[in-house]
Amino acid sequence: MGKKTKTGKCKLCNTEGELSFEHVPPKSAFNNCKVYQQAFHDLLEGKKAKQSQLGAGAYTLCTSCNTKTGAWYQLEYGKFVEAVLQAYKNKTDANSVKFTFSGSRLKLAKAILTMFVSFGTQNFINSRRPRFKTFLLEKSNTVWPQDIGLYGAIYPKLENQRKAACLGKISNGKTFTYDEICFYPLRFVLTLDSTAPDNCLADLNYLKEGKYEEKNDIQFDLPIDKDHFGDILASLGCTLT
Repeated sequence: MGKKTKTGKCKLCNTEGELSFEHVPPKSAFNNCKVYQQAFHDLLEGKKAKQSQLGAGAYTLCTSCNTKTGAWYQLEYGKFVEAVLQAYKNKTDANSVKFTFSGSRLKLAKAILTMFVSFGTQNFINSRRPRFKTFLLEKSNTVWPQDIGLYGAIYPKLENQRKAACLGKISNGKTFTYDEICFYPLRFVLTLDSTAPDNCLADLNYLKEGKYEEKNDIQFDLPIDKDHFGDILASLGCTLT
């Protein structure tokens, strides 16, 4: 049987052509087993979830963009997830996980942003594609869009599910526009012109300050998000088997 392909516009470079399967999160982050994926509108219509033998993800990037971002950033993300899982296993605090990760801040930030560009649903991500393209496809580029914020937390529950969500809410008179990706053991939120939308998130904007080849001992203090369940519209869910 031939390799399955799909054509369309690459979500990163916007080129029309053959698309490759983009794992979200990266395959190196334990996203390499069979899953069942279901779009929210399909769930409402009573349609069955679709099986993916490749892991969680979709055909969203061209082969060139997928290959480049994979080679440059995804290995770093896989190492980070391993460090998170080890720290979570050995945690001494019921509310947060503190640990040190030795690696590149910029590679890690770009790996996370690549996931949002590949799978994000918010218009603010789509409208900033040219800036994201330059930032992600020039591996040493450090010009992160100033109006975009990055936050994260430990995601300990429902470890067999992931969600990419299109979200917006008003709280205490403040409007929050953001996109969210959750896949055990992490939850990430990308915001537009706003701070974190809830208190269960750590500020990760310092990851933008690194350089590609620069390796640092990066200190993390990630809240354990016990109560978050994608409480507003979730556009995609996965169940691992």
